[in-house]
Amino acid sequence: MANTTLPNLSNSTVITAISSSTPYNSSADLTNSLNLNNEGVGSPRWMSSFVFMVSVSVALSLLILVAIVGNSFVIAAFCIKKRLRKPSNYFILNLAVTDLSLAVLILPISAVYDVTGVWVFGEEICLVWTVMDVFISTGSILSLVAISADRYMAIRSVIFIVYYSL
Repeated sequence: MANTTLPNLSNSTVITAISSSTPYNSSADLTNSLNLNNEGVGSPRWMSSFVFMVSVSVALSLLILVAIVGNSFVIAAFCIKKRLRKPSNYFILNLAVTDLSLAVLILPISAVYDVTGVWVFGEEICLVWTVMDVFISTGSILSLVAISADRYMAIRSVIFIVYYSL
């Protein structure tokens, strides 16, 4: 077996070797690879076509309209039909209210941003929109958690009663 000796490397040599082996040599390479030049924030070149923008706008508008109409129907049904006013259905009402507020307050601004690729509403609206998006989305998620816990407890109590009544 041959006796090999390792070269004497100092810490500065290792750090220089590591720092020079980065995949991007400059910020211009990073900008070009992400396509940040004049086409919006990180949007690929094919998204700048007019046909694509119109088709995405129509699709997002339809989704927003369906969300508004569907959640409005759920809220109206809860308000009109008294037999729907059970404690477990209040969680579904809460989910419908949060999703309706998401569809009215958050999604239209998000659709404009997604289609254009540029924020056009100013810094103050950006901050308010971000905070509302987080709060409303969190409320919607917590409503789903409450519905899941309520359904779990309902199923668990039925199994418990049937199992111990035999």
